[in-house]
Amino acid sequence: MTRALALALTLLALAPATLRAQSAEALHAVPVRYADRPLTLPEGSLRLDQSAVFRLGFGGGGFGLSGPNMLSAGLTDWLEIAVAWPYTRDPTFLATARIAHTAAADIGLRVAVTTPTLTTGDTDLIVSMPIVFRIEHIARIATGVTGDFLLTQTMQPIVRVPMSVAFNLGPRHVIGIEGSVSLADRRFWHGDIGMFFVHTVTATPMRPLVEVRFGASWEFASRAFILSWAISFWATANPTPR
Repeated sequence: MTRALALALTLLALAPATLRAQSAEALHAVPVRYADRPLTLPEGSLRLDQSAVFRLGFGGGGFGLSGPNMLSAGLTDWLEIAVAWPYTRDPTFLATARIAHTAAADIGLRVAVTTPTLTTGDTDLIVSMPIVFRIEHIARIATGVTGDFLLTQTMQPIVRVPMSVAFNLGPRHVIGIEGSVSLADRRFWHGDIGMFFVHTVTATPMRPLVEVRFGASWEFASRAFILSWAISFWATANPTPR
């Protein structure tokens, strides 16, 4: 009886440690460390992004200000849906599915459709294959291939290859570089390059996360300097072990 009681107490003491040892993936939780985050939101998670983008064009584009916003939801750990609604511009509906996953990498398929509900613009279809690599809880590399198709105009698709490399300076601070190269009409290459800094305000995957991001980039073709600021909120349903 004494041995059984001692064993029960030992198992009870080890239970919290065992729970903590489980991965965020198994708990449907958003990892605090940027480098550990998967391609899609965990099941039961919501993310709201509020942004402000300042654009200064030196090639005749002048000064511009926009406010992209997006709401995303994780239907399962493998499927995420979202809607983006830039102010005074047409909304975009997105769906992202992970088609392969390991502890070190994710490969997915993303479809986005912009519909001309507020403007007289075109219907835009974007199909991409995003890829994410995670290295030793320190680095996160995101890349892929994107095809942009205007459905009512005769033109070659715009093919874009983005890449970002982010490094965790600690559990809540990230610095990184990002850029892209694009090909339009089979003859015109252009791209951009920049850097960003991320600070996570709340540092626990079991509670809502708040994250602030600052970025600066340069677009080569339009000769535009871009400053961006964004704040993101995550709300995660009570994680339950599988």
